[in-house]
Amino acid sequence: MTDDNFDLHIGDQIEHQSNASSQPDAGRAATMILIGCSILQLPIWGFVMSYGVLQEQYATHFQLQGSSRLTGVIGTTLNGVLYISLPFLSTLFSSRLRRWRRTAAMVGLLISSTSLVISASSTAVWHLIVTQGVLCGLGSALAYSPTTLYLDEWFIRRKSYAYSVLLATKNIVGTGTPLLTPALISRVGLPNTLRIWGAITLTSGILAIPLLHSRTEPSTNPRPHTPRRTPWKFLTHPTFYIFHIANIVFSSGYGLPQTYLPSYARQVLHLPQAQSSLMLAIFNLPGIFSCIAFGMLGDGLPLFGRSSLTPFTITFLSAIGSALSVFLLWGLAARSGAVGLAFFSAIYGFFAGAYSSTWGGVLKEIEREAISHHEAVDTGVVYSLLNGGRGIGFVVGGVVGLELLKSGAVQHSSNWGYGTEYGLVILYTGVSAVIGGGSVLWSLGFNC
Repeated sequence: MTDDNFDLHIGDQIEHQSNASSQPDAGRAATMILIGCSILQLPIWGFVMSYGVLQEQYATHFQLQGSSRLTGVIGTTLNGVLYISLPFLSTLFSSRLRRWRRTAAMVGLLISSTSLVISASSTAVWHLIVTQGVLCGLGSALAYSPTTLYLDEWFIRRKSYAYSVLLATKNIVGTGTPLLTPALISRVGLPNTLRIWGAITLTSGILAIPLLHSRTEPSTNPRPHTPRRTPWKFLTHPTFYIFHIANIVFSSGYGLPQTYLPSYARQVLHLPQAQSSLMLAIFNLPGIFSCIAFGMLGDGLPLFGRSSLTPFTITFLSAIGSALSVFLLWGLAARSGAVGLAFFSAIYGFFAGAYSSTWGGVLKEIEREAISHHEAVDTGVVYSLLNGGRGIGFVVGGVVGLELLKSGAVQHSSNWGYGTEYGLVILYTGVSAVIGGGSVLWSLGFNC
């Protein structure tokens, strides 16, 4: 199908779905939706993206019942529960429970806030796994799933742009909160820091939720009606699985630097806590810009004035940049000090942080494929499934990471990252990034 035909279909979709007060892609209503969804990134991701600081705090000041190594599972459980819940929640809120989206988001924020406050009184590691891992993850998922559905409704032609803005805001949060959390810990202590995070989660969410609403509000007619069915035909085509499998593998390695960078800085480089926490901020800062850049590429922006890139190629650029930074900068520079680790954090954060920004282009590719087969597709549900794959990757990566830490170094020289106890973690992170870019092989014709 040609680009003209595709644009014509999208134009028909806009005409069918829109009216003067709910114009997609532009206008005050769409802008307010984007602002509301962006504000929600703080209560959803603020605690999640600064968890590496807590991981380092638990590792160096361990006073809980149970094994200190299990604290590494908390962060991956948090991410895993959040992401894996999204496909189920988004499917419900895209059809049967559509009118309950904002209520669900508010309930989710209450769950997350309460779980953080309760975790401040934890005395055992399993308490933290349940509160900070499972409950906080579930609450964040309840708040996040309506966000993606609202964006998918309000942005059609500029879908990649909208998601990239959302992800850039997420990285802004991820840059600031790793600096805020250690400052709070040093000033008020860890328990009170968790209580403050509970308050931040609730109050910031209350500000954002009133800005969110559907393009076509659900009918208040009391007569019985048949809920809209979610189309699943896209699952019969290989394109979704190619991206989905690559995404799962990439994500299994992506969560490891976020979890272990502060600990690596303290244990291997012997950096002070302030510099260790700074690594997470440096990790997230470049993603603010790369998310926008890769999102614009996904919307068809030509690179260097040439023709636009395919989603396969854009995903490959993100993945291969991530892999090279791991192999060359982290693996070969154990004793490079704070500057070397910060350089790795920035380069890896730029490329790896943009990986999910490529999903806007992936959604367009899947939508294009559905149109060519005369099939319906709900790209909001597809996006949630990609998020679910990321959650599976985080959970797998968390378990694998613990086992790799037990195995230790790849080789004997401690002058390289491969020679530290994090050697196998580094190697796995790089290999998973390479596989994460493997979808480009499909576009080159190496499909089975």
